[in-house]
Amino acid sequence: MAIDKSGRKKKNPIVTILAVIVILIGSAFGIWELGDFLPSDTNTPSTQVTQPSQGPGDNSPEVLVDGALTVIMFDVGQADSFLLIQDGKTALIDCGTRFDGDEILTYLNDLNISRLDYVFGTHPHDDHMGGMQEVIQGIEVGKLVVPDVKKGKVSANWYKSLESVYSNYDVIRPKVGDVYELGDATMTVLGPIDTDPSNVNNYSTILMVSFGEMDILFTGDAETSLEKDLLESGVNLDAEILKVGHHGSDTSSSDAFLDAVSPEYGLVSTAIGNKHDHPIGEIMDRYKERGIKIYRTDQSGTVTLTITATDVKFSCEPGDYRSGIEMAELEGKWWLVIWV
Repeated sequence: MAIDKSGRKKKNPIVTILAVIVILIGSAFGIWELGDFLPSDTNTPSTQVTQPSQGPGDNSPEVLVDGALTVIMFDVGQADSFLLIQDGKTALIDCGTRFDGDEILTYLNDLNISRLDYVFGTHPHDDHMGGMQEVIQGIEVGKLVVPDVKKGKVSANWYKSLESVYSNYDVIRPKVGDVYELGDATMTVLGPIDTDPSNVNNYSTILMVSFGEMDILFTGDAETSLEKDLLESGVNLDAEILKVGHHGSDTSSSDAFLDAVSPEYGLVSTAIGNKHDHPIGEIMDRYKERGIKIYRTDQSGTVTLTITATDVKFSCEPGDYRSGIEMAELEGKWWLVIWV
């Protein structure tokens, strides 16, 4: 390939022309918009599609802030795993899939964490509890907090294997009103209200984590029926930070629920190109309409929150409100930008 005087490779004009033709044809047929390939307005936040984080990385120093509550949303793809640290005490909420356990242990090792005081499994789906057995067998665990799922509800082999090792741990079945202490933070169980729901997602343990004047609400994959139960129970749902339910699915984040929680920030754990198209565009619009800033693993990788008694700081800038479909399309177009 030819080299110009500056030492840079010259672009092949034929390749450039072909790429432009492909872009124009795609625009004409509505596959994408021409504006996707043009420079964005400097006043408009741009989406930066990053490779998944291999660990806390540059977020690690945030963990060392004395007196703060640290929350790390690990990038485990289309799954959930959150680490909470306060005054040397630790809690892990969900453990990703069967294929994420080793990666989570690596994350913990990188943070010099050798013990988890609590390990929560919100509900027995692979993308939340699939990696739990590997995690709890690879690190010291204080208490294992898992839902009391009725027999026959879950038949997956990985879950049967997990249940078979429960006897080796101090297992707690969470109930509404239970409070767990994490240093100076508290974790209060708000749901589920129905103890035998027909949908396994609605077994999700709803946790309100409180630290000073700050609250963060973890909802697992709670769907609208559980959200309705919570609203009708009269419990205070107001929180500054909301873990967006079910990865941004349209089964969750009802208008009434969002109005009751009234969060300033939303956390979305999801993967680019996931088969469910999460997050759903209509749901992202609900967050956008309310001015809720969104932080998402499909755009930023692992995200760290440093929470003081009155404020929160994030390890990255907020993401945007693109749907899962738009993110997948955007990723598929980057090769054209590189060629041009």
